[in-house]
Amino acid sequence: MESLLPRTAKQAGATYCILALIMFLVVRFICTFLMRIIKPQNILTALALLAFVGCMITILVGGYIGIYALVMIPACMSLMFPTKYGMGIKSLGDDTKIGGSGMVKAIAFLIIAYNSIIVYK
Repeated sequence: MESLLPRTAKQAGATYCILALIMFLVVRFICTFLMRIIKPQNILTALALLAFVGCMITILVGGYIGIYALVMIPACMSLMFPTKYGMGIKSLGDDTKIGGSGMVKAIAFLIIAYNSIIVYK
């Protein structure tokens, strides 16, 4: 069992990253099931608030509690894009294809802009 524990900071980071990805997947399935019972807007609001709380805990508390809060954030984000996308193209009618592609391009542009800010900072 000891051989499974991380020995270096990089190994610990990789372990927490894998944990975050697993939580992302599990929460996606849970929230998809819950959308049959609860309105998607309400789930989206709850996940956004939970992600905000996770960010604040990560920033203000730190330590292991901050790490676990940081790992929780991708789980909250797991349903955000598909829910916002579905809500955004819901009533576009004939313009659904162009509206959907516009949303994807806008998000891609924001990712590129965000990465360029990180690189130049």
